[in-house]
Amino acid sequence: MTDSTTDPSKPQALPELPSFRGYGALIMAAIVFLFAAYVTWGIFTMDVPESAAQPGPKFYPSILVVLSYILVALLVIDTLRKPSPGDEPRYVTPLGEYGGEARLSPDVARRWSLTGSIVVFIVFILILEPVGWIVSAAFLFAGFAIAMGDRKYLNAIAVGIVFSCAVQVAFSAGLGLNLPAGILGGIF
Repeated sequence: MTDSTTDPSKPQALPELPSFRGYGALIMAAIVFLFAAYVTWGIFTMDVPESAAQPGPKFYPSILVVLSYILVALLVIDTLRKPSPGDEPRYVTPLGEYGGEARLSPDVARRWSLTGSIVVFIVFILILEPVGWIVSAAFLFAGFAIAMGDRKYLNAIAVGIVFSCAVQVAFSAGLGLNLPAGILGGIF
C-alpha cells in the first residue's frame, strides 16, 4: 500500500496558473479604445452653431480620434505579434521547518514609482485652481519625472516649467482658452 501524503521536508512546486504575462499592453489598448469611442460619440452628438468658424470645433477631436484608433490598432498588432516577456517569477525557500517555495513580491522600486505618481497627480488636482496651471503643471511634470527615476531634479523642474508655459501659450493664443492663472494671474 502506498502512502499518498507528501513528504513535508521536500519543497513542492506551485501549481501553474494561467498567465497573461506579456499581454498587459492590451489593457492600455482597451482604455485608449474606450476613450476614442467616447470622443467619437461626443463628436457625433456635438451641437455646432451655424456661426462656427472653419475648421470648426469638431476638427481637433476628429484628429484625436483617428490617431487614437491607429494607436489602438498598432498596440494590439504589436502585442499579439510579440508579447513582452515580463518578469520571471522568483522563488525562495521561506524560513521555517517545512521549506517549500514562496513567491517574492514584485520590485519595491516599481511600487514606489507608482505610488509617487499617484500622489503627484492627486496633489496636481488639488493645487491646480489655487496655484494655477503653470506652477501646478510644472510640479506635475517634475514629479512624474522624479517618480519614474530621474535624478536630475533641477532639469526636471526646468523642463516642467518650459512645458507648462508652452501649453499655456498654446491654449491661450492658439485655441483662445484660458487655463487657471492662480497666483501668477496678476503678474502676466
